[in-house]
Amino acid sequence: MGLDMYLTKRIWYGGEYKKDDEQTLSFVGPFATEHNIDSRNVEEIVVKGAYWRKANAIHGWFDMECGANSPDSNCQDLFVSGEQLIRLYELCKRTLTAYNDDDYNKCEELLPPCEGFSFGTYNIDEWYKQDLEHTIEQLKPIIENKDIDKYDFYYKASW
Repeated sequence: MGLDMYLTKRIWYGGEYKKDDEQTLSFVGPFATEHNIDSRNVEEIVVKGAYWRKANAIHGWFDMECGANSPDSNCQDLFVSGEQLIRLYELCKRTLTAYNDDDYNKCEELLPPCEGFSFGTYNIDEWYKQDLEHTIEQLKPIIENKDIDKYDFYYKASW
């Protein structure tokens, strides 16, 4: 148990609104059979965008920035705009620079750790730095590939 965090990319497919000659998805195999999946019923495809484990400062940012700011945000999908993802990406880069300059007070000011049940360490330490680097690494291709202009993103955490 602990803080698991997911950013998903949602791709609109259209399902029943597509003409038969536009249906390009196919589902075969035991999973498709067991769940009776027909591409005409698939309206949206959900793909992993990013994943974190116990990156509580990043969770705190999503919680505050995306409007949940509530203890009831556990397992709720929060819409994340492209502008918000860019802000998080830039914030992590600035915070990493502060960390590398040993300016831990600036880190605390920019991206403070967030406390919660089994959220990991609350220190500005090597784990904190790794969370920043991991976030930058995961968001960079999303931003550079212009995915933020093409898809909807949602954040969800569970603990």
